[in-house]
Amino acid sequence: MNPTSESRKNDWRNVDADRYHTHTGEYANRVDRRAILEFIEGHSGVALDLPCGSGRMTRVLRAKYRTVSADYSPTMLEFASNDPDFVGARVDAFHLGFVSDSFDLIHCLRLSFHYANFERMLAEFHRVLKPGGILIFDSLNPWTLRWLLSFPLDLIRGKDSRSVHFRSKSELAKMLQSQGFEVVRTENRYLIPTRFYQYLPSTLQTLLSGMEKILPRSIRVLTYWKVLKPKGAS
Repeated sequence: MNPTSESRKNDWRNVDADRYHTHTGEYANRVDRRAILEFIEGHSGVALDLPCGSGRMTRVLRAKYRTVSADYSPTMLEFASNDPDFVGARVDAFHLGFVSDSFDLIHCLRLSFHYANFERMLAEFHRVLKPGGILIFDSLNPWTLRWLLSFPLDLIRGKDSRSVHFRSKSELAKMLQSQGFEVVRTENRYLIPTRFYQYLPSTLQTLLSGMEKILPRSIRVLTYWKVLKPKGAS
């Protein structure tokens, strides 16, 4: 299914921020933090945290960057603003209200796979990134357990706009190249859907983490991407 960007945005407008924050789970938070800290090592400047969601990754970014928290959802922004150092804005990822070449980093987790027209978003990210700036995002991989579960979930939900999009690495690499980005690094994680980990005992979480290291990367659910807007790019 290919919901329009407008229907998807409306879907997120009044999301329950407290519920979303809780359902992410501490295991997924730890994995995300580790990946992002590795990806931003050696970098600094001004960052856009979009979508900031509940603000779960903002403090990680602030270790290296002066960070602007942004989201389309007023409820998410209200929740994130409980942080005393919050600096935020309500924005539409397809039409960012920032001047070109504003940011050294755009941090964008859990967003790309909610939209069929992600390339339009990439064009806007490219515009507001400085030359030499970095975009970090994640994608859902086909031929994984999460991909298999999408079929019964879509049947249950019918035309629900929360259907997600699975893209292969080659498909995304071509999309990124067409929008002027260069791939710096990718990392695949999770054998099962990210939110499932919170329901598992720590011993089973550890077992699955160990199995990731020996099983093929191709069956991991999610890929983190670090991509670059080359210096000299306009």
